[in-house]
Amino acid sequence: MNNSLLAAKFYMPAPQSGSVERSRLVALLNERAHSGTKITIVSAPPGYGKTTLVSGWLNRADHPYAWLSLDEGDNDPTRFFTYMIAAVESATGISGAALTDVLRSSNLPPVENIVTLLGNTIASSEIPFILVLDDYHVIRNVFIHEVIQKVLDYLPPVMNLVLLTREDPPLPFAKWRVRGQLLELRACDLRFTIDETAAFFFHKDNLKLTDEEIAVLFNRTEGWIAGLQLAAISLQVRGSKRSDSFIKNFNGGYRYILDYLMEEVLSQQDSHVRDFLCQTAILDRFCPSLCDALTGRYDSKVMLSKVEQANLFLISLDENRVWFRYHHLFADFLRTELAETERAKLHKKAAVWYEAHGYPDDAVRHVLASGDVQEARSVIVRVADTILERGQARTLLGWLDVLSGQLLLHDAELLSLKAGALFMTSQVDEAGHLLIQSKKIPPSQISITSRARLLSIEVYLGITRDDPHTLELAKETLNLIGDNDPLLRIFALNNLARAQRITGNIEVSSRTFRETIALAHRFGSCMHALTGLAELLSNLYIQGNLREGLDLCHRALETDRATVWKSHPYTSMLNIPLGLFYYETDKLDLSRDYLIKGLEASKRLGLYRIIGGFAEQALARVLYVMGDKKAAFSLLKKSHPDIHLPVPSSIAFWHNSLEADFKLKEGDLNGAIQWAEKTGLSPGDPITTQREPSYYVYARILIARGHYHDARILLDNLERFARKGKRNGSLILIFILQSRVKLALYGIKEAIPYMEEAVKLAAPEGYFRTFLYEGTDVAMLLREVRHLSPVFVSNLIKVFDGCKATPTLCEGIPVTELIEPLSEREREVLSLIASGLSNADIAQKLHLTVGTVKWHANKIYSKLNVKTRIQATAKARNLGLLD
Repeated sequence: MNNSLLAAKFYMPAPQSGSVERSRLVALLNERAHSGTKITIVSAPPGYGKTTLVSGWLNRADHPYAWLSLDEGDNDPTRFFTYMIAAVESATGISGAALTDVLRSSNLPPVENIVTLLGNTIASSEIPFILVLDDYHVIRNVFIHEVIQKVLDYLPPVMNLVLLTREDPPLPFAKWRVRGQLLELRACDLRFTIDETAAFFFHKDNLKLTDEEIAVLFNRTEGWIAGLQLAAISLQVRGSKRSDSFIKNFNGGYRYILDYLMEEVLSQQDSHVRDFLCQTAILDRFCPSLCDALTGRYDSKVMLSKVEQANLFLISLDENRVWFRYHHLFADFLRTELAETERAKLHKKAAVWYEAHGYPDDAVRHVLASGDVQEARSVIVRVADTILERGQARTLLGWLDVLSGQLLLHDAELLSLKAGALFMTSQVDEAGHLLIQSKKIPPSQISITSRARLLSIEVYLGITRDDPHTLELAKETLNLIGDNDPLLRIFALNNLARAQRITGNIEVSSRTFRETIALAHRFGSCMHALTGLAELLSNLYIQGNLREGLDLCHRALETDRATVWKSHPYTSMLNIPLGLFYYETDKLDLSRDYLIKGLEASKRLGLYRIIGGFAEQALARVLYVMGDKKAAFSLLKKSHPDIHLPVPSSIAFWHNSLEADFKLKEGDLNGAIQWAEKTGLSPGDPITTQREPSYYVYARILIARGHYHDARILLDNLERFARKGKRNGSLILIFILQSRVKLALYGIKEAIPYMEEAVKLAAPEGYFRTFLYEGTDVAMLLREVRHLSPVFVSNLIKVFDGCKATPTLCEGIPVTELIEPLSEREREVLSLIASGLSNADIAQKLHLTVGTVKWHANKIYSKLNVKTRIQATAKARNLGLLD
């Protein structure tokens, strides 16, 4: 189980000794469980035995089951569905990793995405199971109700969802009732019969009630179980002093009975027990250590045992009897016995304990309940980084909304935290408004950390606008932070690297990203490490380092399976750069598949209009060159930026330029020209990082129009920009386009040197598609430079001629029929396998376990499509994978 989840929430309350056997209800539950009931609702006011009935049933059920106790904090969708999927995993053994990844995102995905992932996970169970959500009435979040409804609507009858609730939630019970998918147990069903009431009192020691007395209590309570329990406790406390008048005077509505009996029970306890009960009643659940912190005692474990033995409504929440809670009604009553000032002090003590023990959500909830705004502010500031790293930006926003608006607007620390949380949840405009508000706060009242956090957001906004002044602002931010706040420094370093990239200094940018990744690993921040890696891969693509990019991608994805990266949603975003690298090496099927995975991940993570828009354009290009033009144009049409789906200007600009590029390919020169004229591009424009890709489309349009001199000016401009930043990936395309221009202006002799430069850069890295995309002129020129890299160029020419490239080594790059290339570790293991070493010898040599070696070997066999060591060695040699 995820260590950040509270295990006590998954424990079903243990059966109470002397519980009445409720055969009629258990039989009904069993019958409907076997008939494919989708949802069971056990709905009644407090004290009707909902939990006792269902826990008793499950103790004898022949279906797997899971129990989840809900509380107010579960109104956060991230938290609710994280706990729910963990419960499903515990009952079925199936993995809910896909949904867990989504829930770690800072942006809440659409209802449909969660419905699909949750429904698919549940439906994959091979056997029916039961999931109980206890205290479902605390859930008020409409989003959660909507997901639950849709999952139940479309789910096959593999799960029986049991809701224990004090009131009906807003779910379509009428529809499910008509379909025969609903079992309802309500107060009229749950209340004791006269026989069950008699059985109840029969098991109570020292209570020898007559049939008439039992009948009186039954009639007065109308079978309300809590009332009968409270009556029994009161009678037991009275003992021999019990008088017949107690039963005779036992009447009135259950609310008044509850008040009366609670006072009767509490007043019979000694002062130490009363104080302990009242002081710990502010907690939804507690353990001895937490009780000690609140009461100042050192014997809470003993006290809890005493309270439990006295049947004072204490419910165990785990098998080891460490975590407990009070009956809700009892806790509600006990809280009324506390003065407001005493309750506030206790909430603050609880907050201190929860924060110290790694439960920031509970810490903030209690400090907010104390009413101490300044203390709440301090706790929120201290736990904010932890909450954001977990991807719970919405939770942080909820806390900040509780605080006074005036406090927020005049407190730079809170304002910067809220701006950061808004930015992480894609509420960029709102974050921008807070940045403006922060300018009104006197500098003397803004701490260095707050100023640095606000500047970091301002830097990121500047990067999206291609603002060259952003670099200086990024450096200023980093200097402000120093070494005081590691996580904020990592974020600022990422921003500095992005700013370095937009100013053209790509090598320096890559070095900074590497520093960011190392620092993130050092301080255990998966989110920042993965973000930095994704940005570094983007740089490697620009620099033309396909080999290193592919290697880094696969190493990260394989490391992900063995480390904490496995559970982090951002890992799946690495599929996007992986798809881009495979496109350039002309592995189009792989490129398409990885881009689709990355695109789906961007949607799940709520990053669709930022990262997803770029991935969608890359996928459209892949589909186009694969010949599925209809799908490519359809994809572009569906994703066209408009006012309803705002995207960064660069994404929108690239989208329109890709449409123009496709029009040009389809012979619609006028349509492409209209785009160029509308954008106002000019050959002499200063080149910027964000608009660089669009200038290549513009260059193709100029060539198609015969404006070769303008094209030459533009390409010379692009070459200077690329050379300055050592953007070799860009230079390959620039040289190819320049060779086309030189061929048209001066003939083949002048064009060859540019094609030679392109081949020199492309061959060592395995570039293919850049050449193939530019047409037949390129094929003719390639024949003139075959001598530079015979295998590489020959394979390119074969593809131009409609033949299949020969699987071989291409300047050190394996061009094989492997579905997926071998990782660096797999190559190392393969080499040792080929040398004849046993798995044990390999494990000792590489400092691995034998199991890990076997895992790597199986991966190698799968990729090579072989079954034995001998076959693997032979095929690897044929493919040139072994020296």
